[in-house]
Amino acid sequence: MNSKEISIRSPALTDKMVNRFFMHWIKESNSRSEIADFRFVNDQFVNKEIILRHLDCQEIVLDEVKADGENEEVPGYDIRRRDATVGTISFEQTDRGFYVHFQIFEKKRSKLEIQEGFLDL
Repeated sequence: MNSKEISIRSPALTDKMVNRFFMHWIKESNSRSEIADFRFVNDQFVNKEIILRHLDCQEIVLDEVKADGENEEVPGYDIRRRDATVGTISFEQTDRGFYVHFQIFEKKRSKLEIQEGFLDL
């Protein structure tokens, strides 16, 4: 599966499957991916620790705009591929199920590249 956008909603989806997707992404599978959404349905129990296991992730804070226009800080987790591309994992619990969101960003430039003027601002 090497699509730009991936959306999976299934009662058979497990936290281990989502973890496996992230492990493969780190090893440079799914190179075209930009967004992936996984939706657990039927009140499935989801263990964030299993999803994040062995990912060497960095906890971050995301600013999310709610429906009423207010900003809300939500936790997220950055993971990095071998080519320095960063993907951010976030979790959302709603009355419709539990979601795992994943957004991939362009390869980040190093501080050295920025200091040496390789980054055009």
